[in-house]
Amino acid sequence: EDYIYKVLERFKMYNSKHVSTPMAGHFKLSKDQFPSSHEESKYMTRVPYASAVGGL
Repeated sequence: EDYIYKVLERFKMYNSKHVSTPMAGHFKLSKDQFPSSHEESKYMTRVPYASAVGGL
């Protein structure tokens, strides 16, 4: 339990609300959701998704 709190704090998610399923099962990802500009792409490269998932 302490480890989970440390991971949440590391990724600045400590005050986030929990849900039983983080994303609806029917939700489909598509190319339309990809970053559409250079600025969006640059921003997304700074988001540590792999580290967050690896921490779980």
